[in-house]
Amino acid sequence: MYTSGCSIKAEGLLVQSSENAYAEKYDGMLTYKKGDFPTCMVFLEMGKGRVFACGDKELFDKYLFKEDNILFALNVFDWLAGNPDRIQERLDNKSEISQLISEIESELQSARDKGLEEVDPETVQNVETLISRARDLYDSYKFVDCQWIANQARECTREGESKAQKMVESKIETARVCLSGIEKEAREYLPSELKEAFDLLEEINHERTYFQKLEKAERALSLCEEIHIKLAEREINLAIEMVKSYKGLFEKESHKSAQEYLENAKNSYDREDFSRAREYALQSQKYYSIAAEEQKVDYVLVGCSILLMVLVCFLYRGRLFKK
Repeated sequence: MYTSGCSIKAEGLLVQSSENAYAEKYDGMLTYKKGDFPTCMVFLEMGKGRVFACGDKELFDKYLFKEDNILFALNVFDWLAGNPDRIQERLDNKSEISQLISEIESELQSARDKGLEEVDPETVQNVETLISRARDLYDSYKFVDCQWIANQARECTREGESKAQKMVESKIETARVCLSGIEKEAREYLPSELKEAFDLLEEINHERTYFQKLEKAERALSLCEEIHIKLAEREINLAIEMVKSYKGLFEKESHKSAQEYLENAKNSYDREDFSRAREYALQSQKYYSIAAEEQKVDYVLVGCSILLMVLVCFLYRGRLFKK
């Protein structure tokens, strides 16, 4: 940005001003009118030396931080010092870093489109801060520092996306494990609820954002937990009926175990540990079945004992009559 200054008459590599520039003397006489493109800078090699002349010092002072003035100033002094390679390197770096920042901004926007800001707003805020710092360093032509900060922003974005994806995968896996634990019983007693839960997991593949995927997985998990509750209630109620129906002649260890497991099932249900409550209820039913079988054996043995006693009494009575 060259705002105003003196026009220059000189030989050498000249830098001309814009079509809107003009040169006017103190007495008001125009030496260059608009459209003449008056010269405002000159670069000249003289013998072993080099000369740079500029019609205004404000370019390197008041307006140093405007537009590409810092870059221009650095390149001027490298030209004067005979370092053309540094000028080219600086220009190449400027182009590369500009492209890098644009790519990172695109990656952040892509992550936003996938819903990263909804599930991890802190990461998005950190990346925005890093990109802003990188932009400031870029504008100051501190390209090495800028590249380091920009790569930090890229790494932060990718880590955020990886974290969000793992959150989704973890939630899906939790729901699948939950459903696999009750799938057999649910297919028999709660088929519609089970189908709805599995349908939700299938729909996740068609969702666009992490938030939508997590929401579907959460709903599937919630349905699974509801199924767990209903199955636990069913098994506990069944175990209660079984234990109450026991009419054994003798107290059996298996019946005691059935009662203990039933009590554990009720306690687990009260603690909202429905999976364990169902397991305890099933164990209670198992031990009741053992007690019921033992009960049958007891009845058979008692019945046989009574018959035997009747038979002995009958035979003994018969002998008495004979005498």
